[in-house]
Amino acid sequence: MKKFLLFCLGMMMCAALAACGGVSHEEEIKSSVDAYFAGIQAGDYEQALTAAADDLTDNFGLSEISNVANLTDETMGETYNSAANEFVKYFLQNSVKSYTIDNVEENEGQATVQISGSFIDAESALDGMNNVDMGTLFDEYAGEHMDELAQLAESDGEDAVTQAIIDACAPKLFEEMKSAVENAGTLETKMQMTLQENDGTWKITQIDEIA
Repeated sequence: MKKFLLFCLGMMMCAALAACGGVSHEEEIKSSVDAYFAGIQAGDYEQALTAAADDLTDNFGLSEISNVANLTDETMGETYNSAANEFVKYFLQNSVKSYTIDNVEENEGQATVQISGSFIDAESALDGMNNVDMGTLFDEYAGEHMDELAQLAESDGEDAVTQAIIDACAPKLFEEMKSAVENAGTLETKMQMTLQENDGTWKITQIDEIA
């Protein structure tokens, strides 16, 4: 009987140790995913990247939205760049309409997360943005304000005229680009995120679209 009791106690201890070794980190993993999307939906890609590893591989394309939409140019002046930055933020804010974490699988410090959601049709949005004709906007403004610009050229030079046209047209330019984003529509898509645990913190290392 004593041996039997000792055997049972040993089995119980083994089971307890196994349970301790299999502690789920699902909430921490979900929290990292949520933090990433919170940054995207706030229009702040740098904030989103705080939930990702330094060597994040984004095969889904959210990083490309940030890169392609980055239209800032120091030579265009403060008014233009302010409007450009606001547009980039707007584009990101509208890139993820909604998402749901469908499944989390964890194995020895690595996790995969299945996500379904409604995302902007980025290709359609970019096509619409490319159809916005900056040159036409500038020409129309110059034609409507010819006398005013002629006086500016005489007093301050041609560079001042160019800057005045840019400053006047930039808000309308990016408003038209916002319209392209609004009209792009959405796609119901699935993605998979891979996360790696490092010193108790779960970081996204890869994002893939699921066909």
